[in-house]
Amino acid sequence: MGRQEELNPGMRHILVDWLYELYDELELSTEVLLQGTYHVDRFLSTQHVPRDALQLVGAVSLMLASNHFCKLPHQDGDPPMREHSLNHADDVVYWTDGTYTVEQVVEMEARVLFGFEVGEWESPLHFLTLACASATLPDVTISLAVELLVVCAKEYTLLRVHPRLIAACALYLAVKNTRTSTMAVKSTMLAGAPPTQEIAWTSELASRCGYPTAVIKEHISREFCMLDGKELRCRSCASGRTVRDRPIHILLFTHG
Repeated sequence: MGRQEELNPGMRHILVDWLYELYDELELSTEVLLQGTYHVDRFLSTQHVPRDALQLVGAVSLMLASNHFCKLPHQDGDPPMREHSLNHADDVVYWTDGTYTVEQVVEMEARVLFGFEVGEWESPLHFLTLACASATLPDVTISLAVELLVVCAKEYTLLRVHPRLIAACALYLAVKNTRTSTMAVKSTMLAGAPPTQEIAWTSELASRCGYPTAVIKEHISREFCMLDGKELRCRSCASGRTVRDRPIHILLFTHG
């Protein structure tokens, strides 16, 4: 954002809020939202963007993320697909109320993709996935960690923190809060699974995250104080799908 002459953190916040509205309206996956937001920040850190093109950058970034985490084609018996999703240039034109043309969308898509190398710009979600890949963690813990990443994506000040460290802090907070909260047991009962055993943060988890526990706790106390006392509506991911109608309320205490 420092290289932007016409933009400021407040404008980024407004854009991200709009992306979150699209996320809810289109019932996109959390992965799409997080990856799309990360595309926006990556682009703003390397390219000059006029004020009137900021919404276009956001919409195109979310479209690219939506196409990356694509769904299977429509099958017989599935609910009818909505008229406009977010997979094509025409969809971007629709959701931006005709502010941009198809040609402008295609041009911006090429700009966002230019110079993008897989592995060069990995999001916090990527590092969280790696850390959880072979760890035995309750569904509610992973769900809470992802929701924490959603909250963190709105915070401009966290852009200076490495994505891997953000993921480590989110996982640490998720483990600590689900370990001490009875809601962890209630959530598994809602999902039809037996109660999970109590979990704890270990040196093995810290190693998977790539940072010593002391470093993670230090950054939480310094960078994540805005989460203290926050209540989140976690989404259970039982059976490999997002359950939006079963919220889990967990009060976060970042200290200790």
